[in-house]
Order: sequence, then C-alpha cells, then structure tokens
Amino acid sequence: MSGNFSIGQTAVFNIDETVEEFAGKGYAVLASSNATQFSYGHPDKPISLFTSFLCEAINDVHLIKQGKKSLYDISKLLFFYLDIWNKRNPQKQQNPIFRANMGGTIFFEVQEYHPYCTAKIYEETNNYIIYAVEPLHNVSAKRYAVKVILKSPFSFEEISIINNEIVKKVKKADVYKDDISQKRWQGKNANLVFCYFGRDESDIINGNYLCHTTWVDEHQDKKWWYRIDNNSIIINDIHFDIHSYYENLKIFTEENIGDKDILIEKTKSIMSSLITLAEKVIGLYNEFLNGTKSEEILVDDMETVIPSIDKYYFEETDLDIPPIELKEWSQCCSNLSATIHDFTLFYNKRYLSTRTPDNRIACMNMTVSRYYDDLEALKKIVI
Repeated sequence: MSGNFSIGQTAVFNIDETVEEFAGKGYAVLASSNATQFSYGHPDKPISLFTSFLCEAINDVHLIKQGKKSLYDISKLLFFYLDIWNKRNPQKQQNPIFRANMGGTIFFEVQEYHPYCTAKIYEETNNYIIYAVEPLHNVSAKRYAVKVILKSPFSFEEISIINNEIVKKVKKADVYKDDISQKRWQGKNANLVFCYFGRDESDIINGNYLCHTTWVDEHQDKKWWYRIDNNSIIINDIHFDIHSYYENLKIFTEENIGDKDILIEKTKSIMSSLITLAEKVIGLYNEFLNGTKSEEILVDDMETVIPSIDKYYFEETDLDIPPIELKEWSQCCSNLSATIHDFTLFYNKRYLSTRTPDNRIACMNMTVSRYYDDLEALKKIVI
C-alpha cells in the first residue's frame, strides 16, 4: 500500500533559471504498489517482486543511450515488467506508482561514451568555398550534400563548371555518420552529389539557396534524378533546381532578424511557460498510468491545459528570425516547443476517434521520451 502518498506540485520552470539548473532537479518516488494493493514477494527469489524487477530495469543494458540511462526509461521498463506479471497473475495484481516534482528526468552516466566523429571538409578557392560536406549515405548509394558559398554572381553555366569541379573533389571523400556506413562505403566513389549554392554564410545557415544541383554516376537512374519541370534545367550533365524565391526570401530574412537580447528574453519567457505546462501534462499522464484516474478524466484535465500550450506554441513560431549566433539555440527551443505541442494531440477530445487507447499510450510515451531528449539537448547550448 505504499502508493498512498501525494506530491505537492509538478516542476515549475522559472524564467531566470537555465535548463541545466532545472532539468533533473527535484525528487521522484517509485512505490511498489498502489494505495490498496499488497506488495508481493518474488516466487523464485528471496526479495520482493518489485525489487527484483527494479534491479532488472536498472541493469538492463539496452536502455543505455550514448553512455547514459534515464530514470524515465528505468521506470517505464519497470512498469512493463509488472504489467506482464499482472496479466499472468490476475489474483496478485501489483501496480507500481511513479510521482515526481523534478524538472525533466535524470540521466545517469553509466559507461564511458565515445561519439563517432564525422570528418569535416572545408576548402576555400578563388571562386567558391566548400562550407560543409554532409553524408547522406543509404544502403544502396554513397551520397553527399555539399554546401557551397559562391564568391561572385556566376551564371548557371559557370556554376555547372564549378559544380563538376566540386564533384571531382568530394566524390572520393570519406565522410560518414557512423561506423556502419564507414565500413560499407569507405574507399568507394560517391554515387550522388547534391550541391547547395548560396552567396554568403547566412544563406547556408538559414537554408536559403540560389539553386541546388544533382550529379549522379552511371549506376543511377538518371531519368529519375534528372526530371525536368518549370524550375529545373540540365547544364553540362548537371541537374539544376532553380530557387526563384531566393531574393525575396533573403530580403524577408534580413528585414525580420530580431534583436538578440529581445529575442532571448521573449524566447525564455515563452519556453518557461511551455516547459512548466509540459511538466503538468506529464504529471497528469503519470496519474493515468498509475491507475488513479481514468482516460476520460485525463482527457477532461487536458482540456484545461491544451489552450495554453497552443497559445505559447504559436507565440514561439511567430518570433523574429534569430541572428546567426542564436540560430542553434533558437532551433533547439523550436524543436522543444513542437514536441510539447505534440502533447495536445493524443488526449484531445477532437482527435480521440483517430487513435486506439493503446496507440495513444504508445504515442504519448514516445513524445515524453523525445521531450526529455530535447531538454537534454538544450542543456548543452550556452548563450
């Protein structure tokens, strides 16, 4: 009957806090059973059922991601073990309880982690700069995306000559995202090279290009890759997609770049509200998983939260364009904002008929996990 307890409130993200100060701070309680159930001993071990399953979850190597194991994943696996037990032992039901007032979750460092280091290619010539070479390899082809800054206003004919020169340089490159693709493609020529041409660094960072091109080798289906429409042409065996909106988008971006300090202040205010609301949603959802409230009550509870999440989410999407030095931080905030908004999709009266109860739980669990990952990613960025 250890589940007979409550916590004061879910975590509140103060605008003056950093995500690092917020995430993983507070407390969490795992109880072996709810307020009316007994906690049983394990039939084959001299310990309780709960302790046995908790130890198995803590020691499960498959929960380790990038050298870390989260409290959320441990508790989720524990719930899964006891759910299986309950299905097999209907006379000895035991439902664990999880309640917390911490921000986010705790990531325990359990083993040394050595991330794969992707090679960087940067080259400056008289006419252009190869700003980045990004691997896009799949099981059937070795592919690169090359971001290029043009130093002069070249014609498309001239760009095609530059493009062929770049292809010769990068098709023998060895740039990979992981060991698997490196083992498969190392030492082999690229089958496809996509080039994206901008006029300055802001074009590359903002993803606004004059054009992008495609080069394929003789092993690819050239008819497929070199399809022609109103915005495409082929010059010197290079397929061009012309971005007719380039100038307008560049002017729009330059006119709508926000002041750094004002943008930071507005974003922090919005994110503090969104994160606090996300913690409230997770608290409500946990009580549904704990079995203390029905899905119908959860849906009613969500009706009071969803309008606020919508409000702050759309405020975040309407912020000014960030200057270059804030781009990464702003993108992380946008990712987190979008993930929090996804919480409004599953236990929303408007969408209940589109999902089964099991699908709602699966989608919500994945979104909670993504929320914790997004918080962790935001922790690593200093502004």
